[in-house]
Amino acid sequence: SKDHKQKAGKFAEIAARAYWKAGKKAKIWDPVLHAASRFVRDLVLLQGWRDGKEGWTIAWISAWEVYEKYRLLRQLG
Repeated sequence: SKDHKQKAGKFAEIAARAYWKAGKKAKIWDPVLHAASRFVRDLVLLQGWRDGKEGWTIAWISAWEVYEKYRLLRQLG
């Protein structure tokens, strides 16, 4: 849902700033690779596909959050 995506965006920003303060840096491919691995983890390994459309939506929003976290970290660093 839109609300879930907005919250995920805020959490991504908080996490990116925390990573940056801890001295972490993101390589150019990190946003895509980490987001893809999160999507696979949530959909396949955690069996989100069993929840149908809701499972796909949650996996997508979770992957988008990770993508945003590493994209923002690249902007900061």
